[in-house]
Amino acid sequence: MLDILKQDAAMLGIKNRITTHQSKWEDFCTNQSHDIAIASMTPAISSKAHFEKMIKSTNGIGIYVGWGAYKTNELLDTIIEAHPQMPQIPQKNFSGCMKTTEIMKILNRKKMPFETITFTTSWKEDYDYARVISYINDNLLRKEIAPHKNLINKILVEHTNNDKITFETKAEKRIILWKRYKISQNL
Repeated sequence: MLDILKQDAAMLGIKNRITTHQSKWEDFCTNQSHDIAIASMTPAISSKAHFEKMIKSTNGIGIYVGWGAYKTNELLDTIIEAHPQMPQIPQKNFSGCMKTTEIMKILNRKKMPFETITFTTSWKEDYDYARVISYINDNLLRKEIAPHKNLINKILVEHTNNDKITFETKAEKRIILWKRYKISQNL
């Protein structure tokens, strides 16, 4: 992603105005403030403390992209619905990105004005058996559901075509933009 940013900046003639830094979010030092902080669909911003750090890291614009009101996947939804009577697993700490509703609540509490743009998206994926099993298990574990192998296999048979399992995900995403301080028109 940083390479694409650098390529785009060069194409637009602004590469000398952009500095990038790559590190784990926990290791990122916020001793200096940046003009723009962007987080998009990342588990790096998975808690209030992480988001507070993001706010602190910018003296200008913050942009957060995350899940909106829904994310559906017919295959995964069918498998989850077939599992409610199955035993639950002990709670795990899964760190997905924060929901946009939580981000907006934090900004409201801080009385920081923000704007949102909501849009819908969908994508289809073709998985082989091993990859779809991993995908399903990861998603079930995030919901604290113990995967039932026989049940999953029975459902997968109905969705398999030419050794591929194809499924579509539909989702709402939201972009949140806030200004921490008054921003110069020179940006």
